[in-house]
Amino acid sequence: QFLYFIGVLVWLVCHPFTMEGLTDKMDIPASAEREAWMLAKQHFQKPVFNRTEVEQSRILTLISRIGLLESLPFDQRVSLSKAFKFRTAAADEVLLNVDGEAISPGVYVGQQFSVIVHGCVKHTFQSATGRITRELYKEDAIGMPCVVASVPPGSKYTAVEATELLYLDMDQYASHLSFLDAREIANRIKFFKTQLIVPVLASWTDAQFEELARSVYPMRYQSRTVSVREGEKADSVFFLVHGKMKVVREIDFSATHGEPCAKLLELATLTPGEYYGEAAFLRVNVDESRKPKRRDRDFRSLLDDDSDGESEFELRLLNPNVEPLPRQATVYAHTPAEVLVLPRLKFIALFQGSALVRVQEYAKGYPSAAEVRTHYQRQQKWADFKDRVMSDVVTGTTTDAASQAAAASASRKQAAASGAAASGKAGSKGGTKK
Repeated sequence: QFLYFIGVLVWLVCHPFTMEGLTDKMDIPASAEREAWMLAKQHFQKPVFNRTEVEQSRILTLISRIGLLESLPFDQRVSLSKAFKFRTAAADEVLLNVDGEAISPGVYVGQQFSVIVHGCVKHTFQSATGRITRELYKEDAIGMPCVVASVPPGSKYTAVEATELLYLDMDQYASHLSFLDAREIANRIKFFKTQLIVPVLASWTDAQFEELARSVYPMRYQSRTVSVREGEKADSVFFLVHGKMKVVREIDFSATHGEPCAKLLELATLTPGEYYGEAAFLRVNVDESRKPKRRDRDFRSLLDDDSDGESEFELRLLNPNVEPLPRQATVYAHTPAEVLVLPRLKFIALFQGSALVRVQEYAKGYPSAAEVRTHYQRQQKWADFKDRVMSDVVTGTTTDAASQAAAASASRKQAAASGAAASGKAGSKGGTKK
């Protein structure tokens, strides 16, 4: 061991590891990236001082392509290329179990910060609707303290298949990447402050925005994946950050068809900055009469009131012991989408005073089944009329009532004229005969 130690020292003196020859611009085509990572896996098995400049440059180039890290300064990425370790997690291996007592907010015993290089990891947790699973893929991070601190208790991250990971122990994460937490929280605060289409948080302080940012957790949906389903229990509010979501609802048309009949109709397309899922917490039944109610003051006057005092309205609607209404519509991802999820109890704790009233006022605008049905029938009549007009233009026929009446009138006039002409001819012939 002593001779080995002396040999290492001699090698370091003769072959000092410097950044002079390192590059993060190695020519690695996207199609060959997988093979490059397999080579890098072998490089990671060597001590840093035993890696060649080509090997270290390959690692640095691949790390620099990870979206989470690509904007870091060169020197910082070089340090990370030396600090990161590489491993392959077996299928069904638990990577992180958010349970028990945390060492610090978002940090548990044995926790590591990992970035997925290849493979898939599922994040599972219990909700009011049952066991929820979301999937994480290439370049997604696992173990970031600000995320771990906000996910539901009992969350578990498990490899779906053999999954290759870059990882750091949490003390190394604190040394090299702790700023990622601050950056993530800052991005969330910016979203809530500047990108919400309905300014329900207009009167909030910086401290309130930060508390909200630390209370939500991110969730991504693949296209055509259901986020909330009509009739299910409600346990979260969702803020759409990226992508588009469709809102659909099953509407009963039995009364107009004379037999059981229901149609699944699209009600809206949600875009970034919109939110959904709050109506169930507010116990707003969209099919009930929603005439403005008055208590001590009119709700409209409360919209301009920035005080955070509790009202009878708040105590009645945001009692955590009162069950929320079932979901009244289904929301699914029209495109790949990312949302920030706020659990129900945190929503109750955070949304008070004027912010609560703003949310409630906005919820009053959701259409009832009767309104949707009426609008749909009007659209159908208009569509049928346009189809008839287009058919008339193409075929040259007239089918609408006004055109039919005009045609009938013209026909009658033509018949009358023909009759008069025939009478005149008959009279003329009779006179000649006489």
